[in-house]
Amino acid sequence: RLASYPLIVIPECDTLAPAFRDELAAYARAGGNLLLVGPGSAKLFEHELGIALQGNLSATTAFQLMHGATKVALTGRAQNVTLANATRTFGELRPTKSPDAPAQPAASITSVGRGRIAAVYFTAGQIYAKDHPPALRDFLNTLARELFPQPLVEVKGSRDVDVVTARNHGKLLVHLVNTSGDHATAPVLETVAPLGPLAITIRAAKKPARITLEPGARPLPFTYAKGVIALTVPQLAIYDIVAVEGL
Repeated sequence: RLASYPLIVIPECDTLAPAFRDELAAYARAGGNLLLVGPGSAKLFEHELGIALQGNLSATTAFQLMHGATKVALTGRAQNVTLANATRTFGELRPTKSPDAPAQPAASITSVGRGRIAAVYFTAGQIYAKDHPPALRDFLNTLARELFPQPLVEVKGSRDVDVVTARNHGKLLVHLVNTSGDHATAPVLETVAPLGPLAITIRAAKKPARITLEPGARPLPFTYAKGVIALTVPQLAIYDIVAVEGL
């Protein structure tokens, strides 16, 4: 079912079953979009990316990640890489201790058949799991949007909302989970601050019959124009579901 998904993300890993790796490569060539996070994942698709990874993965070190308005100091591991001419760089890395050293690509995007493969050449997942730098999340979001510019659902108003979509009995269900708080180091969160208001847009081919906030079947006012539903969730305490009926 790979072709059902407009974007597939491979998190940091060093090994994939060869048959599955080949299926992912074929998915990209057929028009899919593949995002590889971390040098280990990139190495598995070195041929398709048209790159050459240079040397070994660095020891943990400090570097600057720069892309557009993003400039953030990170501590992690990175991989030097040589890119083919057809490959577009996306951001750059500069070692903090040697600011005059040549910049290395932070990521790249390569056209493969009818699709694209993007790769990140530093341990972005491990860095984010440890330090949660918002600028790194923004960098990965921008890279993902290059591959997938029109997602089904967008939520604005907080970075601390996990969004999961599902369909059940004819309804589109948009699950919203409040993930704010110090989950990385606090053993127990005794309180979780509510979030909101959240501005939500949902792409749909027709105007829905009704939208409610569950549990409780609380009606949600919405507008519909040019294939986009727009609504506001005033507050997200812990976990709510936007239920869209009649699509």
